[in-house]
Amino acid sequence: MYTDNCSKDRDLDQLSSLYLGNSRNWPWHIALSYLKDYENQKRLFDKTIGHPLSEQFPPAGDFLNNFIKTWIKKVGDGEVLEDVFDKMGELLAKPVTNKGYRIYSFDHWNTFVVTHETVSMCSKGTTGLQSWQACFVGCSWGAQNRELFSGKRVVELGCGVGLLGASLASFSSHVTMTDHHNSVLKSAKKTVEVNKLGNVDIVGLDWRDPTDLEECDIVVAADVVFDPALLPHLCKTIRLLLKRPDNVCFLFSTVRNSATYECMLQCLSQSELKYETVDMTSVEHYLVKSVSDVRLLKITTG
Repeated sequence: MYTDNCSKDRDLDQLSSLYLGNSRNWPWHIALSYLKDYENQKRLFDKTIGHPLSEQFPPAGDFLNNFIKTWIKKVGDGEVLEDVFDKMGELLAKPVTNKGYRIYSFDHWNTFVVTHETVSMCSKGTTGLQSWQACFVGCSWGAQNRELFSGKRVVELGCGVGLLGASLASFSSHVTMTDHHNSVLKSAKKTVEVNKLGNVDIVGLDWRDPTDLEECDIVVAADVVFDPALLPHLCKTIRLLLKRPDNVCFLFSTVRNSATYECMLQCLSQSELKYETVDMTSVEHYLVKSVSDVRLLKITTG
């Protein structure tokens, strides 16, 4: 039971944001109040499946198919909005894909970033074809601390589909996104094109042989601490990029394995890099339930 229309509107905005971001944990328990009658179903439809941004940048067919099936199931014996069946008909007329657009905002929808991602956790031999938790937190932290990036040249390591770099591009002087996997670089290029980012370059970079490194002021990376074998090469690359005393690297990581994270800290020390943990208790994002297992390291040469 809602006590006022304002609280219900806030719920609708939350449902809309989570849908556009293709959340795997969409709160159907909140949506139930909109599914009880035809008029409110229409309101929910216009904020989700029928949202203008969703029409312009449609989600993966797999995601939309599952979403519509759940919608119909949750309505139960009630009357399902005709628009929902129309959308299902459109889906059935074409092959269902596991890739589509996700739409994010990190400043309360004053601006947004569009990416093209897979719904599969691993695709084409890489996990870089979708965005991950530490990246969402990194984008939110960047938006809250945009003055640190104003007028700065940024290099992103392990850019994946390019969400972090794209979010920083709006208040940085220039962003260079780097990755090693060809499919990932193609996805990052698509992100740059869709968002019409004129101040972003995409460069292939292998941490095992880091050559032709870009001059920069700030290095960023998110969700790159997962393979202990690659960590020495990652730290070496960071060290080579931090050429000046005022250079800094911001590294966002979800701690899934404490031993791997500890290995990262040891590699930083062995590479003669200094680090400190930055407090992020004030950072939040609607796609992240808790930032408690996300760490931010500020890395410098001294």
